[in-house]
Amino acid sequence: MGKILLVEDNSMNRELVKDILETFNCVVTGVEDAFAALELLEKNAYDLVLIDINLPKMNGVELAQRILDSDFKYGKMVALTANECTPDGRQFQDAGFDDFIQKPFQINDFRKKIEDNIPEHCAGH
Repeated sequence: MGKILLVEDNSMNRELVKDILETFNCVVTGVEDAFAALELLEKNAYDLVLIDINLPKMNGVELAQRILDSDFKYGKMVALTANECTPDGRQFQDAGFDDFIQKPFQINDFRKKIEDNIPEHCAGH
């Protein structure tokens, strides 16, 4: 379905989300922190960057700002959060994210969000 960069510091959550995304035929690169994500974004293009908000050292919002201020090649940027948020996710839009996914999530809802945020040319099923 697309090439995804997953930024999630919890290794168990990262592997679980990566496994789910791979069942959607996505090619997933998972990293544990913002600095590793920035290194990969310097060298690679991604259809979607999926960022956990609660990262150590540099949180997801700070990472989003770095990405927005760069010339990295990526399709969309989606926040992954376990935090309470407004129903419309306004705080994530204001931070520069294209969308957000609230944890815990239902697999079908998660798949729809991913499909909605993968550029059309990548969304072949």
